[in-house]
Amino acid sequence: LPKTFNGNQLPFIGFSYTNEYSPVQNLILNLKNKKEQQPTIEQPLTNGSSAAGVPEEQFQEVVIRLDSKKRELEMLKENIARSDIRAKMIETEKNSLSTKIGELERELKDHKERLRHGADSDAKVNELALELRMSKEYNTEVENELSKFRDKCEQLKEDLRKKAGELAQEKNETQRVFQQKKDLDEVLAEIKRDFELLQTVEAEKSSQLKKALDERKENGAYQQSVAKATDAEWERKMQYYEKQLEHANDERKREEQKRTAAEFDQCRVARKLAGIETNYELLQNDYKSMKETRKDLERDLQDVINEKRRLEIRVEQLMDSRNTDERVLSLCQDELMESHEEAKYKEDGLRGKIDGIRSELENERMKTQNLEENLLVADKERGMLKMEVQELMQRHKWEIANKDQTLKHLENQLDEIKEQSRIESTEQESNDKKTIADLNKKLDLEKAHKKAVINKLEEEMAKRQPLKKGEKGVTKSALIKKEREIMSLQQERDVMTKRIASLYYELEKQSEHYNIQMQEMQSTCEALRDEVRECREEYPTRNGGIRYEDKRSLDSRDGIPTSLSHQNFQLEGWLSIRDTTKKSRKPKWTSSFVVLNEHAFTIFVDEKALSVYFIDRGWRNGTCSPCDGCRF
Repeated sequence: LPKTFNGNQLPFIGFSYTNEYSPVQNLILNLKNKKEQQPTIEQPLTNGSSAAGVPEEQFQEVVIRLDSKKRELEMLKENIARSDIRAKMIETEKNSLSTKIGELERELKDHKERLRHGADSDAKVNELALELRMSKEYNTEVENELSKFRDKCEQLKEDLRKKAGELAQEKNETQRVFQQKKDLDEVLAEIKRDFELLQTVEAEKSSQLKKALDERKENGAYQQSVAKATDAEWERKMQYYEKQLEHANDERKREEQKRTAAEFDQCRVARKLAGIETNYELLQNDYKSMKETRKDLERDLQDVINEKRRLEIRVEQLMDSRNTDERVLSLCQDELMESHEEAKYKEDGLRGKIDGIRSELENERMKTQNLEENLLVADKERGMLKMEVQELMQRHKWEIANKDQTLKHLENQLDEIKEQSRIESTEQESNDKKTIADLNKKLDLEKAHKKAVINKLEEEMAKRQPLKKGEKGVTKSALIKKEREIMSLQQERDVMTKRIASLYYELEKQSEHYNIQMQEMQSTCEALRDEVRECREEYPTRNGGIRYEDKRSLDSRDGIPTSLSHQNFQLEGWLSIRDTTKKSRKPKWTSSFVVLNEHAFTIFVDEKALSVYFIDRGWRNGTCSPCDGCRF
């Protein structure tokens, strides 16, 4: 949907505002003020417009659009259902192919099992021999373990003897502790008895103290000092007896802890003894079972030897059937490989189809979401359709002059480029020919020099005779120098050939580049000619650079508000326009000077054309003088 026209968001360059708000914002503010002033009165429909100020035709167009969008949604839902059905069919085909592949794999397993049965006889013999060897090794290992267990048992017996001695010592210690405990209990009983006696004595002393207090009142200070001394002595005795009681309690607690620790050690040693005895019995049982298994293995070995003799005969019979089965298996494997390849090819095709269908489904879902969002936006913007500006048809009238000028300019540029490219190509060709001729001459000279050197060497080698005494022949250093000269000449020749090839390649590349540029210029010129031709066919009554005034009323135009609250606003600025309606290969951006006022949205070639138009209009209407008609 087209967005609403907002003056603050126009893409004009160098815009100059003549009032504080844009016309659309002022219109919205005025409508809000009217609604606040008349909240209960409904405005009647005038000039074929709805209650919201939108033309009825435009409202019907929006309704038609909504219906079309709903139909598109239904079509998309049907397409999604069809694609789901196609996906299910493809999945069924995939399942059928997977079942076929499973059947072929089962057949291959059956053939492999047949071959395996033929080779099982040798494997069984080898397995039995291995089992016999392993049993012997296991028997030796068991005997070694038995010897180790016997050593461990002897060591454990010694440990038991040591633990028994320790237990006897601990029993003696526990008896001694019990005796000490009895002694301590007796001491505690004596202390308790002494404490009771002390309590009785203290009671007697307290009674005596009371009497002494009574007497003290009578006797005076001497008796008071004697009473204090007796009280201090009794307190010291009480503290001494209390310390003895605490010491006895601590000794009793220590003896109880020692007794519990001794009992725990005794239980632990008894458990160890029981475990050692059970381990010894288990080892004896294992030794007996190992002897029995050894006898059984010897019997099995004899049976295996007999079975081996019988199987050797069977193997010879099975080898023939094995060869035949191998031939059949090779044929089955070839068939299975072909079927696997076909199944993979079909599976890849089905996966590609499924991926394509999934992508189509995702695209269709995205389209449905976009359509739903667009429908919501259309519902929201239905009340804002009155502020859309759709009148931009005047630009075609003024674009013809721009197209003529650009066409002439491009034709001139094309002629200049052609002439320049022709001159450059001729100069480049002449220079390249000269360089190629020079290089060829140098190459010929180098070849001739090389041939002369080779001929001279051949002559010298032909003339070479056995030297007499005192004569000097060709030395090795001279031959090496000649060889080096030949190598340097060959390298120079290779460099010259590479340079010639690179020059040819650069010339071909430049010629291709010039041809591409010529084709692009020709295509752009043809596109511009077609655009000019279409513009001339569309507007046969244009008059050069004279502006065509649109004298239609605002009420007769679709998409423009029916009334404006203010009549003295004007917006001016540069606008970049890209014409995509014409059949041009590369539509370009054109900059035009535009003016938006209460009458229309007009486009000019530049600011001078606007100033000329203002002067012309002022002189025609008689409202402009030569000094105040121009705005620039």
